[in-house]
Amino acid sequence: MTVIFVTHSISEAVFLSDRVVVMNSYSGQNQIIDDRPIELAAVRTEYLRQDPVYLKNCADLSRVLRSLK
Repeated sequence: MTVIFVTHSISEAVFLSDRVVVMNSYSGQNQIIDDRPIELAAVRTEYLRQDPVYLKNCADLSRVLRSLK
């Protein structure tokens, strides 16, 4: 099943997703800025939020978003 979930929360996107697509709408044009797989365990608990891979994904996506400003 495919679900498109829109959020402005990086941690929520990484926690819930198998793939995160960062989009930007500039001057009426939609652009895909980044498209990355999130390779974490299928069963996710709150302990995952301490996992180095989870934290790295959050940090990387945060850098992508900061670069848009």
